[in-house]
Amino acid sequence: MLPNIAIAEKLPYARAEHVSSKVRSSFIFALIIFLIFLVITLSIPPRSGRLGYFAALKDKHHHLETLKSPKIVFIGGSNLAFGLDSTFIENKFHIPVANMGICAPLGLRYILEEVKDNIKAGDVVVLVPEYGILQNTIDGTPDLIHAVEVYPRSALFLIRAYTQSPQAFFNFLAIIREIPTAKWSAFYTILTNMWQKGHYDPDLIENWEIKNQLGKNTRFYFDKHGDYFGHFAKPNMSFEPAWGLIKDMGKEAANLINDFDQFARKRNVQVIIIPPPIPREDISPSHCSTISVASWPDQKLTVPILGSPQRYAFDANLFYQPPYHLNASGRSIRTKLLSEDLDRYFRKTHK
Repeated sequence: MLPNIAIAEKLPYARAEHVSSKVRSSFIFALIIFLIFLVITLSIPPRSGRLGYFAALKDKHHHLETLKSPKIVFIGGSNLAFGLDSTFIENKFHIPVANMGICAPLGLRYILEEVKDNIKAGDVVVLVPEYGILQNTIDGTPDLIHAVEVYPRSALFLIRAYTQSPQAFFNFLAIIREIPTAKWSAFYTILTNMWQKGHYDPDLIENWEIKNQLGKNTRFYFDKHGDYFGHFAKPNMSFEPAWGLIKDMGKEAANLINDFDQFARKRNVQVIIIPPPIPREDISPSHCSTISVASWPDQKLTVPILGSPQRYAFDANLFYQPPYHLNASGRSIRTKLLSEDLDRYFRKTHK
């Protein structure tokens, strides 16, 4: 009887191992199916890889990768794409410049991560973050799909950025969940339009991402540094500012910036912050808390901040598309102010 008892005692464990094996197999199978579905989703149109505003990301990375150090690397959102004259900065300081700014909804995590492989000793990284990227779009939005479509290596940046903490990983899963719905919806609309026309129309696919943007073949309105100039001849857009554009920087954003600064310091790279351009009325008491503006960023940072929100507040007629996109005149004024702040910083740190 003893052997039978022994066998009976082992049966629950055997069943548990069997169940565990089935669960593991089911999970692996589900994961494979999900990955196949994700690849298909990424492959269907519309895609940003050839044309469209986001397609410039590939050119920006190529420029960054080919620059020798020391260099100045600007990171942030579209305030940099629309409002920086990198040629002016390059000529003033006689140092190569890369403007990596393209879209704040990519999130602070991605923006910080995507330049890590290409910053070296002697470089200066200038972070010019839109205020929202420090508050509610730290983890980005489904727009991250454009980065992967245009520059597949971005997938590596995403893995590194969102595996730094369990919370970041779960936030990323929430973002991924939204991508298939939007992509398949757009694909369905393309098919419907093609069906109504009665023939295959490649323009519906190639131009889907750019038909509502600033101009056809938008990628080619970027210069070699990564500055956008396709809006110079276009009329300014009106905008009614929302209340509370400038708020205190979140602790999570501050921690990410400090961690990035620590990473940079180990490589003898300097990191500084400069506030983004905004309409002057956005810092008026009727649209913003004067305490928030005066105390911004209201977090302990290891990174020096050059200038204040007030310094980079401009008249509304200097904006092509408020609150962050400057027109040609605004870009010139903002670039000169920024270069003055950089000049003072360089003189102080190189004494």
